[in-house]
Amino acid sequence: MSPSPEEVSYAVPLSEAARYLGVTVRTVQNYVARGVIAPFYLPGSGRPRIPMSEINRVRRATTRDAALAKATPLDRFNRARKHESERK
Repeated sequence: MSPSPEEVSYAVPLSEAARYLGVTVRTVQNYVARGVIAPFYLPGSGRPRIPMSEINRVRRATTRDAALAKATPLDRFNRARKHESERK
Protein backbone atom coordinates (compact mmCIF):
# COMPACT_ATOMS: atom_id res chain seq x y z
CA MET A 1 0.00 0.00 0.00
CA SER A 2 1.39 3.39 -0.99
CA PRO A 3 1.42 6.19 1.56
CA SER A 4 -0.66 9.25 0.87
CA PRO A 5 1.18 12.48 -0.07
CA GLU A 6 0.22 13.87 3.33
CA GLU A 7 1.82 10.91 5.13
CA VAL A 8 5.00 11.29 3.10
CA SER A 9 5.32 14.96 4.00
CA TYR A 10 4.85 14.19 7.70
CA ALA A 11 7.14 11.18 7.99
CA VAL A 12 10.54 10.93 9.64
CA PRO A 13 13.52 8.55 9.63
CA LEU A 14 13.86 5.95 12.40
CA SER A 15 16.34 8.11 14.32
CA GLU A 16 13.88 11.00 14.56
CA ALA A 17 11.04 8.65 15.45
CA ALA A 18 13.19 7.32 18.28
CA ARG A 19 13.84 10.85 19.52
CA TYR A 20 10.12 11.73 19.44
CA LEU A 21 9.25 8.55 21.32
CA GLY A 22 12.10 8.81 23.82
CA VAL A 23 13.49 5.39 22.93
CA THR A 24 16.51 4.04 21.07
CA VAL A 25 16.66 3.46 17.32
CA ARG A 26 16.90 -0.26 18.08
CA THR A 27 13.58 -0.08 19.95
CA VAL A 28 11.93 1.57 16.95
CA GLN A 29 13.40 -1.16 14.73
CA ASN A 30 11.89 -3.74 17.09
CA TYR A 31 8.51 -1.95 16.95
CA VAL A 32 8.65 -2.13 13.15
CA ALA A 33 9.67 -5.81 13.18
CA ARG A 34 6.82 -6.70 15.58
CA GLY A 35 4.26 -4.66 13.64
CA VAL A 36 3.73 -2.08 16.39
CA ILE A 37 4.67 0.71 13.97
CA ALA A 38 3.79 0.57 10.28
CA PRO A 39 6.49 2.31 8.21
CA PHE A 40 6.62 2.89 4.50
CA TYR A 41 9.77 2.60 2.44
CA LEU A 42 11.18 5.24 0.13
CA PRO A 43 11.28 4.17 -3.49
CA GLY A 44 14.80 3.67 -4.73
CA SER A 45 16.68 3.66 -1.44
CA GLY A 46 14.19 1.46 0.42
CA ARG A 47 14.81 3.40 3.63
CA PRO A 48 11.96 3.27 6.12
CA ARG A 49 10.03 6.36 7.12
CA ILE A 50 7.63 6.55 10.03
CA PRO A 51 4.50 8.69 9.57
CA MET A 52 3.90 11.15 12.42
CA SER A 53 0.43 9.63 12.79
CA GLU A 54 2.10 6.34 13.80
CA ILE A 55 4.44 8.12 16.22
CA ASN A 56 1.53 9.95 17.84
CA ARG A 57 -0.52 6.74 18.09
CA VAL A 58 2.33 4.86 19.82
CA ARG A 59 3.03 7.83 22.08
CA ARG A 60 -0.59 7.97 23.24
CA ALA A 61 -0.65 4.21 23.85
CA THR A 62 2.61 4.15 25.79
CA THR A 63 1.64 7.20 27.85
CA ARG A 64 -1.69 5.58 28.76
CA ASP A 65 0.03 2.26 29.61
CA ALA A 66 2.64 4.02 31.74
CA ALA A 67 -0.07 5.86 33.68
CA LEU A 68 -1.90 2.58 34.30
CA ALA A 69 1.31 0.85 35.37
CA LYS A 70 2.04 3.57 37.93
CA ALA A 71 -1.47 3.45 39.36
CA THR A 72 -1.86 1.76 42.70
CA PRO A 73 -4.50 -0.94 43.17
CA LEU A 74 -6.62 1.62 45.03
CA ASP A 75 -6.33 4.04 42.07
CA ARG A 76 -7.46 1.33 39.67
CA PHE A 77 -10.35 0.38 41.97
CA ASN A 78 -11.49 4.00 42.28
CA ARG A 79 -11.23 4.53 38.52
CA ALA A 80 -13.33 1.42 37.87
CA ARG A 81 -15.90 2.47 40.45
CA LYS A 82 -16.13 5.95 38.92
CA HIS A 83 -16.51 4.45 35.46
CA GLU A 84 -19.34 2.18 36.68
CA SER A 85 -21.18 5.07 38.32
CA GLU A 86 -20.94 7.14 35.11
CA ARG A 87 -22.51 4.31 33.13
CA LYS A 88 -25.63 4.27 35.34
